[in-house]
Amino acid sequence: MELVKKHHSDFTTDYAKNKELIGKIEPTMTKKQVNELAGYVVRILKRMQAAE
Repeated sequence: MELVKKHHSDFTTDYAKNKELIGKIEPTMTKKQVNELAGYVVRILKRMQAAE
C-alpha cells in the first residue's frame, strides 16, 4: 500500500508495466516478490476504478 500511495500516478492496471516499475523502485526484491506485488497493485487499482 505504501508504494501505491507514493507512486499512485505511475502505476497502471497493466501487470507488465507495474512489474518493470516495481523492479526499478525496489531493486532488492526477488522476482517472486515483484510478481506478487505487481498483481496486488493491479487488483487495488481495478477496485479503485470500480468504486468510482
